[in-house]
Amino acid sequence: MKAQIQLSGMGSEVVMFELSQKTYAYWKAQEKQKLYDYLIDEEACEVPVDHKFAHLDGYQRPWWDLDTVAHYYGASPNSSEIEIFLNEGGKKTQVLDKKLKQGVAQIKARISTKKFELNKPKTMYTAAISSIERGFIFEKEFEFQKKSEFQKLVFQSISLPFGNLITDILFLGEPLIGLDGGDTIVKGYEVGLFRM
Repeated sequence: MKAQIQLSGMGSEVVMFELSQKTYAYWKAQEKQKLYDYLIDEEACEVPVDHKFAHLDGYQRPWWDLDTVAHYYGASPNSSEIEIFLNEGGKKTQVLDKKLKQGVAQIKARISTKKFELNKPKTMYTAAISSIERGFIFEKEFEFQKKSEFQKLVFQSISLPFGNLITDILFLGEPLIGLDGGDTIVKGYEVGLFRM
């Protein structure tokens, strides 16, 4: 039995990039709007060459490539929905359509939440960029023998520095058949600097 699991609603893509202490201090002294303009709008604002951390060989990388520390994408557990469709004998049937937390409880799966932490012995200075997105976040298709195996699903939620929680699906078994999704509309961005 194949089960297609879809998450939709609100979500985020979040990246974090390591900065030097001097570049962190430079941007910390600037208006937040200037950092936003530099990273998101890629406007030609006055930035000393030494602090243009998004540039490589004279080319500005898009914000989603600034992920030397972390890169996450997922649905918000508090603002998204879950749908499950069964595909048996070529017939697709919807068996669940709920808010994410209610749906996870109904299928007796679980949400495991952890806080983002760096396993680094030294202090790290970072820039973080988060897009706030709405729409179809992703879908995955799994092979189950019976519906009770939905209990093997773990929805991994991570708490990020912005306070965002985003969720991905972990499956405690094989096989993971496919992955698709990401048909969203960006509703806004957040940028920030963090000393960790």
